[in-house]
Amino acid sequence: MKTLHGTCLKPVALLAALLGCAAVSPAIAESKVFLELKAPDIKGSSTEANHKNWIDVSAPQFEVSAEVSYLKGAGVSIGKPVPDALSWTQPLDASVPELAKQMTAGKALGTAKFDFTKQTSFAPGAAPSSYMTITTKNSFLTDLSYTFPSHEAPQVDASMVYKSLELAYTPIGAGGKPGDKVTTTWDVATGNVNVSGGSAAVMGPGSTGSGSGLFLRFGSPTGAIAGESTVRDYENWIEVSDASWGMSADSSWTKGGGASVGKVMPDTFSWTQAMDRSVPYTLAAIAGGKALPTATFEYVTQTSSGPVTLMQMVMEAPFLTDLELADDTVSESMVFRSIRQTVWSLDKSGQVTKPVSFEWNFSTGKAEGLASPDVKGFGSGGVGGALAAAASVDAPLPAAPIPEPETWAMMLCGLALLGGAAHRRRRTA
Repeated sequence: MKTLHGTCLKPVALLAALLGCAAVSPAIAESKVFLELKAPDIKGSSTEANHKNWIDVSAPQFEVSAEVSYLKGAGVSIGKPVPDALSWTQPLDASVPELAKQMTAGKALGTAKFDFTKQTSFAPGAAPSSYMTITTKNSFLTDLSYTFPSHEAPQVDASMVYKSLELAYTPIGAGGKPGDKVTTTWDVATGNVNVSGGSAAVMGPGSTGSGSGLFLRFGSPTGAIAGESTVRDYENWIEVSDASWGMSADSSWTKGGGASVGKVMPDTFSWTQAMDRSVPYTLAAIAGGKALPTATFEYVTQTSSGPVTLMQMVMEAPFLTDLELADDTVSESMVFRSIRQTVWSLDKSGQVTKPVSFEWNFSTGKAEGLASPDVKGFGSGGVGGALAAAASVDAPLPAAPIPEPETWAMMLCGLALLGGAAHRRRRTA
């Protein structure tokens, strides 16, 4: 993902790495992925009952990104979404010469369907369940690379570009019961995007008890995107494994004048999560250039008296700038118009103290009185007394109006480090 700031900025100097603990999702059986190629029909070596003659593949991956610009006095601008090639690894089997023929002849693969499966029932003879498919049409191979290790089976890395993509995801509930499928289709050539599926909130009251971790919710009174959390107070939120955000300012040293600091610029908010039913909706948002509902992100830690929310970030008018799917793992990034961060502490007795808040609109530099909205069907978050303490919080001090870059001097805002050592997930350019 590329970020343009209008002026040349140094790498982000200040990073708030938001690390709670390991994700609270239950263990998921390892997935197996199969590839079917039609028009022409290209057969692989799979012997799995439901995928005979498909191609056994691993490490399927694709990415969609959009350029970002911060415009003087106008906030953030999002560019056209650009899909990266869809890549995978497979064994050297009878399909490879056929793929090479298509590539060297410059011919398209009519339909390519990746079927993601996992074992959801361990009854004797139970077959793996399909929970996600990625289907492309009018695809052209862009890479076919052979590797011949001395003591291992050869393998082939392949990639292709496509004119249309469909992502269909079926959540698997308790006992292996499938839920309502959610499907996003994207015609890359025309830009048309369509998403269809079940209702926004599908999980009932929390069934896995309370727990610590990182949780993200997209929701407002006018719309919401549900994840699959069943943790009490975080029903239908997205369970996040790690996240980061920060901001930075250019600095310079002038002879006899000391240090000067330029305009503060926000970084993208980035996170990693397991594949869930929110992803088809966020894919539709980035492909269609649409804003997401208000984002609320919370950091929950475990104490002797139970889980406690120690931080909340409310992000208004978020736009997705990057989405990368690699096997079952999804990495996403977004920008937004304004942010409010609230941090709670624990006193010696373990009670939640009065919170401290910070608020910033990137365009105006002023506070807007942001608050996490109530979202019907979703957990309210704010466990362990955090919401009650929030009722007595002092209004955040409004940020000073942003001067022109040439008048800046010795000014820098930052966020405190949360959750331990600073961490920043590297992005693939």
